[in-house]
Amino acid sequence: MQSMFGSVESVAVNGTEFCPLLTWDSKITTVQAMCGGSGPHLRDVLVAEGHYGRFVSVLNREWSLVFGSGPLRGEDVPIALPTAKVPKDTLRDFANCPSN
Repeated sequence: MQSMFGSVESVAVNGTEFCPLLTWDSKITTVQAMCGGSGPHLRDVLVAEGHYGRFVSVLNREWSLVFGSGPLRGEDVPIALPTAKVPKDTLRDFANCPSN
């Protein structure tokens, strides 16, 4: 959810309130993406320590054990949009509420 503080954790299960808790885990994905992700940093460390080849080998082995080597089943199926509705007319205006 978005608020005056950026991303926030979630919405109440009954749809009546936004979660008032701001945590790093609700922001880290956006920040990581804006910074280019962690992949390049991880690769650089693995290469520097001589572990990159082994990492890629294990990753490819484990991936193929689960998913095989062909196309993923369902890869051609379009993403299903959610059908549940959050009752927007009953929510307080969280983005403009006072922080008392």
